[in-house]
Amino acid sequence: MLKKTKILLISVAMLIMGSAALHANPLEYKNAIGIYGMFGFSNSGLQYQRWFNDRIGLQSQVLAWYESGRNQYDDPEYEFALNTQLLFSLFKTNFGEKSGTNLYAWGLLGYYLYNTTDYVDGSSLGVYSIRITESICNNFVFGAGFGFDVMFWDHLSVPFEFGFAGQMPHETRISLTAATGIRYRF
Repeated sequence: MLKKTKILLISVAMLIMGSAALHANPLEYKNAIGIYGMFGFSNSGLQYQRWFNDRIGLQSQVLAWYESGRNQYDDPEYEFALNTQLLFSLFKTNFGEKSGTNLYAWGLLGYYLYNTTDYVDGSSLGVYSIRITESICNNFVFGAGFGFDVMFWDHLSVPFEFGFAGQMPHETRISLTAATGIRYRF
């Protein structure tokens, strides 16, 4: 009897959740949280996205990382990044009631902090290497491009972004980049 009651309760709960999802549209959800990664740049980490209206949105990423030295001779390493992307929706479409896509343009501005340690060869002194300097690097991050968001099962979305991104003044570079992630929309 207990097994039948559990099955009945689970079936009723699934029916209630399923009927609510039948009337949902993934493009109606204005908020999303998840993880995101841009290949080759510090624009990665936990992400929050907010669409203010049908055309304009904003998403922000934050990354914090620390690794202590592995032994008494290693220096700790750390990184911190805070980035914001302005989003401009170009085209949206629904595929049925639970799926959709959103094509958008994006512009990126952000901050990236990290440390570096420079070593010299110490073999002439009988040691492997000698630490000579430790630097804290503050970088400005920027970029622009296009992306599309694939939304399915009402609440899940996977963004794919392509464009150009760069950082300066330390290790100055600009290059083609790609990004992806997974988010929960609500």
